[in-house]
Amino acid sequence: MFNSAAQSIGIALDESGVRFVKLKKRKKWEVERSGYLPLPPGMFNDDQIVDKEQLQELLAKWVKSQKLKGNSVTISIPSSKIIIRRLTIPSVNAKEISQLVRLEVETTLHLPFEDPVFDYVTIDKDDTGSHILVFAASRQIVQAYIHLMEGAGLKVKGVELTATALARAITTVQKEPLRETMLVNREASNLEIHMFHEGMPVFVRAIPLNDLTDEDEQGLNAGKLAEIMAEISRMLNFYQFSIYDGNSRIQRALITGIEEGSLQLLAELQQAQSEIDIQLVDFGEYFSNSAASEVAASAMAIGLAIPQTEPEKLNLLPGHDREAKLLPLILASAVFVWILGMAAAGYTYFDNKSTLADQKESIQSGNEQLSSLENKLIARNQQAQSSVRSNPIEVISEVQKHRKDAVAIMEELSNKLPEGSDIETLHYSQSDQITLTVSVSRVEDASRYLFSLRSMSFASGAQLQSLTKETIGLLVSNSDDGGTSAIAPSTARLPGIVKQTAIYSVQFKKTEAEVNGNHS
Repeated sequence: MFNSAAQSIGIALDESGVRFVKLKKRKKWEVERSGYLPLPPGMFNDDQIVDKEQLQELLAKWVKSQKLKGNSVTISIPSSKIIIRRLTIPSVNAKEISQLVRLEVETTLHLPFEDPVFDYVTIDKDDTGSHILVFAASRQIVQAYIHLMEGAGLKVKGVELTATALARAITTVQKEPLRETMLVNREASNLEIHMFHEGMPVFVRAIPLNDLTDEDEQGLNAGKLAEIMAEISRMLNFYQFSIYDGNSRIQRALITGIEEGSLQLLAELQQAQSEIDIQLVDFGEYFSNSAASEVAASAMAIGLAIPQTEPEKLNLLPGHDREAKLLPLILASAVFVWILGMAAAGYTYFDNKSTLADQKESIQSGNEQLSSLENKLIARNQQAQSSVRSNPIEVISEVQKHRKDAVAIMEELSNKLPEGSDIETLHYSQSDQITLTVSVSRVEDASRYLFSLRSMSFASGAQLQSLTKETIGLLVSNSDDGGTSAIAPSTARLPGIVKQTAIYSVQFKKTEAEVNGNHS
């Protein structure tokens, strides 16, 4: 994700302007240089870039004047564009967790955007598995921010959350993680409220401040303060009773951001939430000689410039793949996998022959079930028209309209299988649905096949009902030529082959005859 270095640059961008901080590591992180570019109105709308061309032109000139061109930087995505989800994964293996989280995001997480970019952290492990926090954003929005920076001559090495960046700037000063903590960050155009538990944000909310008048520039009016206090009260209750079932409550509140309105927030919170320890955060130790307003406004950029450390690293940079960290382990195990594969070759050959035979039996069974359904359809037609002489040609035509080509369906199911996968069982029900059990080599293959099923010509929909893992023991014995045989009576046992078993249900599209019948 990120690598520590002697120097590091963070850039914070919002509707009011662009701010950079360049830190240098001596005994501690200190600000070497900083700068600010105010932006004219109309560059953003709802935290999304509106006038990309003008904004990029302004940013490019500023980057050049600040001698930042070509530097690697870390940026953030506004909290209003971040979705946080909690998951429990029935595994504690790092690679399996990564695969299962990806599967959950792609199939069942129901995010409010089509193409997400995401990262996650493991917050706990117990007998039920691993408890995960997933952080996701729209790929389109993230790429818009990245393209803006790259078009101005910068190299984006990381995309982070404003919450985690601010938390890192705070903990570097206070030497205390944000356990049961509310972080309130005042920006020019919105107020961001982050609820932290054991160092990670579990819930965020952004309150727009665009409705403030010119008279309110130096603070917050009474109406807006009342709205903010009411929302904070709801968030505190949600944190305590909905997320943690009364087992955790916010003990501390920290206020960061621009100076305007910060003292008002402090006074109002101390009055409304007297049981909570509330304080303004001082970032003065990062600067030697700077105005208090400059220091406060630079907190976000400071946090982005401080390199992340394990295990809380997060990066929403598209194309970033946490599984790349597992490459050495994968390479180290490659030789073992090859040897195991050779030993299993004989077993696989004979097992495949058996699988093909099973599939032929499934096709035959499907045809028999279809024939049975056709007979029932004929019987219904005869019963309905018992008083009228039926035309045999019309009856046969109706039967043909309701037929489904079992062989063609089986071929399509088989052709779209990922490499190394097999259909183990297939069942057809009268409700125009098939249930199939498929063995796959990897969790990613189960996800890929689900999408293939949904796009098949005969399918109106498909669901993954379950995904289980088992280890198949492989027995071998010495053969006459001194080698090993995977099919002879065994005298030794090789480590098991891991097998993933996925069960899918697939709904058939209705035929024209069925559609017309429903409307008759």
